[in-house]
Amino acid sequence: MDKTLLKLKALADRNRLRIFGALARYEELCACQITELLHVTGATASRHLSILVTAGLLKSRKESRWVYFALNENCDGMNDILGWLLPRVQSSDQMLTDLSALDRIMAMDKEDLCRQKRGEACCPAPKRRGQMGDRKLKILFLCTGNACRSQMAEGWTRHLKMM
Repeated sequence: MDKTLLKLKALADRNRLRIFGALARYEELCACQITELLHVTGATASRHLSILVTAGLLKSRKESRWVYFALNENCDGMNDILGWLLPRVQSSDQMLTDLSALDRIMAMDKEDLCRQKRGEACCPAPKRRGQMGDRKLKILFLCTGNACRSQMAEGWTRHLKMM
């Protein structure tokens, strides 16, 4: 009975129910996508996800810097929960709004999404070729008896600016 109570308590929150409904629609979502859907901080989303994982309703996996969540198909009674809960929740205004928002969120690149929330420090945008930003190139050649050092410096400068 304790496991059942834990699952019911986990689903007795609006945001956790929204997460559960979103994962019923999409097989797997990244933590940043869930954070964007809920319009909450990363810490708040993490707390909700932790409660759902502890209850055994969700499973997680880490891939590089991304943490993905999915419904735990090995959870006792998962089919019963889905069968009873989803018909009651899926037609709600909130769930319809969430599904529309999820379509937009899923179309976005995860790094762009993360960068919007946390800034450049989280996922720095890759520099394009020829874009040096605020960096100043300082090249020092110490060669003696070589008349072509200024040409080497110019060649290296051009090469490094293209990276």
